[in-house]
Amino acid sequence: MNKHFCTDKDFFKNYFRLAVWLIIQQAIVLSVNLLDNIMIGSYSENALAGVTIINQIHFVYQGLLDGLVTGMVVLGSQYWGKKDGESIKKLAPTGFYLALAFSLLMFLIAAIVPNGLVGLFTKDPEVITQALEYLNVIKWSWLFFAVTMFLLATMRGIGSASIAVIVSVISLFVNAGGNYILIFGHFGAPELGSAGAALATTTARVLEMFIVAFYVFRLDKKLCLKIKDVFTPHFENIGRYMGVAAPILIAEGSFCCGNAAQSVVLGNLSTTALAANSISTSLYQLVKVMAIGASNAAAVCMGQVVPRGKEYAVKCANSLQIIFIAVGIVVAAVLYILRIPILNMYNVSPETRELADQFIKLLCIIGFCMSYQMSCNCGITRGGGDPRFVMYVDLICIWLIVIPLSFLAAFKFNWSPIAIMLCLNIDQIIKIIPASIKVNSHTWYRDLTVEKENEEKR
Repeated sequence: MNKHFCTDKDFFKNYFRLAVWLIIQQAIVLSVNLLDNIMIGSYSENALAGVTIINQIHFVYQGLLDGLVTGMVVLGSQYWGKKDGESIKKLAPTGFYLALAFSLLMFLIAAIVPNGLVGLFTKDPEVITQALEYLNVIKWSWLFFAVTMFLLATMRGIGSASIAVIVSVISLFVNAGGNYILIFGHFGAPELGSAGAALATTTARVLEMFIVAFYVFRLDKKLCLKIKDVFTPHFENIGRYMGVAAPILIAEGSFCCGNAAQSVVLGNLSTTALAANSISTSLYQLVKVMAIGASNAAAVCMGQVVPRGKEYAVKCANSLQIIFIAVGIVVAAVLYILRIPILNMYNVSPETRELADQFIKLLCIIGFCMSYQMSCNCGITRGGGDPRFVMYVDLICIWLIVIPLSFLAAFKFNWSPIAIMLCLNIDQIIKIIPASIKVNSHTWYRDLTVEKENEEKR
């Protein structure tokens, strides 16, 4: 056992501590989104449709932004494994300026061509009006959100995830309170509808940024990052940073496109299939946070152990794979057990209930596969220093398999809803093969900090 697996209690203590914090954060963030939908949905159906459209745009924005700042997680965790905080500080301005520049670009697009942006998703005049009201306010939050995402990524790289949970809880209450007051016009406030929801979210984003900034620059005693460190450019790091961030950015972009394609395919299914998908996906997204937390924690922990040598890193990777399989079993079991009580909460037709039950049973298999492959690819492989492999796998699976197969199944062959659902998620099963081969061949191992030192010597 000692020859092939890690027996270091500190490694597992660090991993599980980080995983739990990240799982809680993901659950809270999901609760914020769900609460937004419930409250705006109780106000107006058109308002809900308009907000949903902008949330799809925000999903793409957040995915691409996450790809940019994850460079701080991968490189930062490896430097932190060497206790080299100064290199992280020199790397920080690159991540900060890139995140801010990208958010400014998105802001300008939303400000200059808002009708064109919204028109990509709907032609309904009422829905467009509601979407534009929401977009005109929410676009301001993107600039503050970029700073928050960058700072949280920096903290995650050094293993500090508790602040993300704290700020998410505060955001939940601020957003909920703001929604209640501004959407419906309570306590003497004007009834703003979708614009009120956007204002509440923007207020929460501004508060998030100031809380996280105060923690990072004043309270954190691990990295001790200062404001001047963030604003002092080190242009020599741009190429190396993008060498890590670009593959992640491309992979996240492909993932977002894949989700957009899902919206197109599912939007053309029957009302029964759409309702069943909404029920099953809501439950799946909630349970999925366990796998996301396990994956994100693995990326940080693997980055931190890479500087300790390949032999030790491989042992940690072997042990983590067992944990990933266990997480997959838990995800599948929870989905299967919860499906009946959750379905009983909905007042739907017997046909919708039966199809939703079939969807959830399929997602049990998908969830197990996703828990292993995502944690191996985005956790071990990406954190261990090889984000390009994950990019190639995502590009091939999404563009050459999922999208063409799903469109053929839905529009050419008219397959059943359960078969189309399988096509939309088939990549989660396929990715197990390259993920397992890559992780167990140990070719993911790359000490990016040593590569930098070699470059400087040359």
